[in-house]
Amino acid sequence: MVEQIRYPLGPGRRLSRPVKVGSLTIGGNNPIVLQSMITASATDPKRALAQISALDRAGCQLIRLSIPHQKELEATGNLRRLMTEEGIDRPLVADVHFVPQLAIDACEFFEKVRINPGNFSDRPKNSRPSLDNFAVGRERLKEALIPLALAAKKYGRALRVGVNQGSLSERMMAQFGDSPIGMVASALEAVDLLEDLGILDLVVSLKSSNPLTVQKAYRLLDQMREPKEPLALHIGVTEAGEGLMGRAKSLVGIGPLLVDGLGDTIRVSLTEPSEHEIEYGGQLLAALPPQCPPSTSYWTRPLAQNRVGNAVVNLGEVTLGGTSPLAIIAEIGLNKNPQLVPDITVQQGAEGFEIEGHLLKVYPSPIPLPEAWVLDHPSPLFTLRAFYAQLGPSPCPIGLLVSNCALNSLFTQIQIAGVLAEGLVDFLVIQAGLNIKEQTLLAYLLQATRARIFMTDYIACPSCSRTLFDLEETTAKIKAQTRHLKGVKIGIMGCIVNGPGEMADADFGYVGSGLGKIDLYLGQNRVSRGLDEAEAVPALLALIKTEGRWVEP
Repeated sequence: MVEQIRYPLGPGRRLSRPVKVGSLTIGGNNPIVLQSMITASATDPKRALAQISALDRAGCQLIRLSIPHQKELEATGNLRRLMTEEGIDRPLVADVHFVPQLAIDACEFFEKVRINPGNFSDRPKNSRPSLDNFAVGRERLKEALIPLALAAKKYGRALRVGVNQGSLSERMMAQFGDSPIGMVASALEAVDLLEDLGILDLVVSLKSSNPLTVQKAYRLLDQMREPKEPLALHIGVTEAGEGLMGRAKSLVGIGPLLVDGLGDTIRVSLTEPSEHEIEYGGQLLAALPPQCPPSTSYWTRPLAQNRVGNAVVNLGEVTLGGTSPLAIIAEIGLNKNPQLVPDITVQQGAEGFEIEGHLLKVYPSPIPLPEAWVLDHPSPLFTLRAFYAQLGPSPCPIGLLVSNCALNSLFTQIQIAGVLAEGLVDFLVIQAGLNIKEQTLLAYLLQATRARIFMTDYIACPSCSRTLFDLEETTAKIKAQTRHLKGVKIGIMGCIVNGPGEMADADFGYVGSGLGKIDLYLGQNRVSRGLDEAEAVPALLALIKTEGRWVEP
C-alpha cells in the first residue's frame, strides 16, 4: 500500500503517451484539449445539434454524449449527418455505463469511448457483498474487455478508462476502501488489461466531487504507473456545481495539477450551459506558465497528512499552527462580508501586523521566527514546498498574505488553492484592499479546499441526457432556501448512475430516480423513494429540519 505522496518543487509539463482521437492528438507535446458534454440526447437531434453548435463556437475540441441505450447509439448517424451539414467537424465521445455491449457497438460511431470500470463488469459499491475473490473479479473484467479491445482495434478508436469515486466497484471497495488508492487501483487494473490486449490509445480519468480527492488520486496514479510510460490524463471535478463556487471547486481540483504538469485534456463540470465550461476552462489554460520540462525535484510527505504540523503559538484568542483550524486574520478596514468572517482583526505597522502585543513580520521568503511569519511571494506554492522539503515542519506557524493583486491573477489563485489544499499554512492575513467579490472568491476557495467552512456546500452534477429533471432550475430552488445553512452538504444529482456515490460525503441528497421522480437520501441511506418532483423540495427541507440541521435565516 502506498503511504507517501510527492509534489514537484517547480512547474513543468510531464509528457504522456500521445493518443489519437479522430483529428485530435491528446498528450505528448500537444496543447491541452478542452472538452465538454451535451445534455441533450442523440434521439433529439435538433436540441443535440444546437448544443453541439454552441460548444463548437465556444472552441470545444472534444464533445461527449451519454449513450444509455441502443436507441441513442442508432440516432448518432443522423446527428453526424446534421453536424456535417453545419460544417462541424469535432470528434465525439460515447459515455457508456453498465452495458458493455453498448461500448463495443459505440466503437463504430464514436472516435472515443468512455467506460467506467466500476460498473463495466463488477458490481457497484452499493451492491450486496460478493463471494467472488479479487482475482476472479479481475478475470471477469478481462473477459468483458476482450470484445471491446477487438472493436477499438477494428475501427481505430481511443478508449477512456473513466473512474468515478462514486461508482467504485464492491470488489475495489473491499480491497482498498473508498479512497484515492482504490480509484487508482481500479484504473490501473483496466489499463494493464487493455494494454495486454494491444490497446495503447488510452486516456485515464479519476473523478470525484471532492477536489482534494481528485488532486491526490492523479498524483498517486502518476507515481504508481512508474516505471511505465506516463498515461494521458483527463482532469476534472465531477458535480462541481455552478456560479463562482462551481468555478472555485474546479480551480482547486484542476489548477494545481495543471501547474504541476499533470493533465492532457480537461473538463470544467458546471451546472450551467456547457459552453460556459469551455470559457472558464480556456481561462485556466491561459493562466498557466509557458510549457517547460517537468521538475525532477520533489517534496515527499505522508499520504494521510492534511496539514504539515508546524509549531503552535497562541496569539491572544487565536491559536496558530499544529492541527488548529486555519485562522483568518483581517487587516482593520476590510469591508465586512458575511461569507468571509475573520477570527480577529489586526493593524498593519511599519514592520508587519500587530496582534495582541505580538508582531507578525512579512517576508518574501521562508524565514523561521520565534513566533510566526507571513509569506508574501508571487509563487507561494513552490516556495512553501521547497521550504518543507528542506527543513520539514516549521518551528513557528506560517501564514500567507492575501492581497487584491494576488486574487486578480488566476495563476496566483491556482497557487493559493494549492497552498490551502495541501495544508501548507496555518493562517491567512487578508489585506484591507480586498473588495467584496474578492473576499467571496477567497471564501469559496477556503470552502472548496475544506480549509474553512463558511456556507452550505452543494454537490451538483453538470447534467447529461440521463438527467431526469431540470437540474439548473432545481439547484437554484434548493439553494434559494438552504444557502444559509452553514456547513450542511447537499447533493443534487440528475440520475442514479453516479448520484448516490458521488455525493458520498453529503449530509442530504436529492437524486432523480425516474422521469419527474425524486429519491431523497440521508447520507448514503435512501429515506424517500419516487417522490413527485413538485413535492420533493419541500420534503427535502422537512428532512433537514427533522434531522436538526435547520436554522432560521
